Amino acid sequence: MKVRKRDGSLQDFDFEKMIRSIEAASDEVGEPMTLSDLQNVSKEVEKILKSKFIDEVSYMDIRDAISAELKNSGFEDVAKAYSEF
Repeated sequence: MKVRKRDGSLQDFDFEKMIRSIEAASDEVGEPMTLSDLQNVSKEVEKILKSKFIDEVSYMDIRDAISAELKNSGFEDVAKAYSEF
């Protein structure tokens, strides 16, 4: 799956980059997530994205899916910080 970036370019979906960005948001709000939490949220987001988007997904769709999954998993403050990135 390809990701449509803000500048319009395409790049490969990067699972590890998603984990790092969630981790950065959790650290920013002082609620560090465990590796297990990061992986669980990221795997669920990846599953959701792959079910909705086949070839291409926008960065906004990824951001929205991550924020929603963080909220669903009880990480409200992390979700808020992530959406402000």
